[in-house]
Amino acid sequence: MKNGINQDGVQKINRVLIIRLLREAGSCSRADLARMSGLRPATITNIVNELKHIRLIREEGAINAGRGRNGVAISLDTSYYRVVGVRVSRKYFLAGLFDIAGNELESSRHEFAEGETPKERFGRIQEQIESIIEQVKEEKVVAIGIAIPGPFFRNRDSREEGFEFQDWPEIPIERLLKERFGVYVFVEHDANAGALGSYWQMNVGQEKMLVYFSAGQGIGAGFVNGGKLILGALGVAGEIGHMTVETNGILCKCGNYGCLEMYCSSTVLVNRVNKKLTKGNYSILKEGSDLDKIGKAARAGDKLTVAEYERECSYLGVGVVNIMNILNPDIVVIGDELARILPETMKECVLKVVRDRMNPIVREHTDIHIVGDEEDMSLKGAAIVAIEGLLDEPIAFEWAEEQ
Repeated sequence: MKNGINQDGVQKINRVLIIRLLREAGSCSRADLARMSGLRPATITNIVNELKHIRLIREEGAINAGRGRNGVAISLDTSYYRVVGVRVSRKYFLAGLFDIAGNELESSRHEFAEGETPKERFGRIQEQIESIIEQVKEEKVVAIGIAIPGPFFRNRDSREEGFEFQDWPEIPIERLLKERFGVYVFVEHDANAGALGSYWQMNVGQEKMLVYFSAGQGIGAGFVNGGKLILGALGVAGEIGHMTVETNGILCKCGNYGCLEMYCSSTVLVNRVNKKLTKGNYSILKEGSDLDKIGKAARAGDKLTVAEYERECSYLGVGVVNIMNILNPDIVVIGDELARILPETMKECVLKVVRDRMNPIVREHTDIHIVGDEEDMSLKGAAIVAIEGLLDEPIAFEWAEEQ
């Protein structure tokens, strides 16, 4: 049985760590990096020289390194390399351009048309990627990261296996994008991408575990521990939307009964609100309201909408409790469409369930955050997936320069 850690894997983790530390610090010396990372000065020197060689970092002049010594200030060089991030949802896709530190430079949202086939959808995604790349002038696009709905079976040629897109398994996403654009392509589950995006955004320490809940048109989760994603045997770890929360509940498309996402998702919220409107329940909304209108009604204090939203957030709290009991994470982050509607209300509902159902010691140890801003963590994470993938093979940057 092989239990050792491949040296190449250790080097990749260290490269990612240095990139994250420089992103957080802005500018610092090699000695600062050694202190912050816990790595030996010789290791830092090797990594810095390697990253400088491939134009990922730059030297910015002298800096006081303490004890009367001067060092050289180094920082990330975000001026040259670019990656394209894409987040595919069941009803729309997002596409954006990012620098090598994971900062979003631009992004756009594109709705899928009713009756559009998966191949037609994929064609539109490729057209948008091409449009982004064509606008890049002096910089160099070196990779594409794409986040897709789950379940995502990692041993099946990077193909989408989601229950909503039964035709997507016929589309070899990674291969087709590589052939068309001639750059490195990395495919990841959208919740895993969201977890990496949150991990980088919050500058979480490498010793901590973060769980990201993607509460959108479905429910999924991504787990980052020690700076690495927890993937499972087939890569489908985190399908918490198919966790049973009602033993004799609603039949789910996965074949299970009472799955969490049958009671808690933006799709469920739209369906339940409109069903009550059809029955004549009082609301400022009219029948056929979409998520955008429902969100606005909730923020305006519409009682029907707020009650349905709180109901779903309470179910989400049950999912959070289950994950806290199973994994005991340091940080839980909840993001995506549901979180953007009423983030403070969601936090109150989730925390109430956690207070009522969790061991107080575990509860007090866990930080719970709601991402209610407009930045999409799965889109950001798609770019991070590409960046980390490139850092796994630094020669990729030299290859890109030759193209």
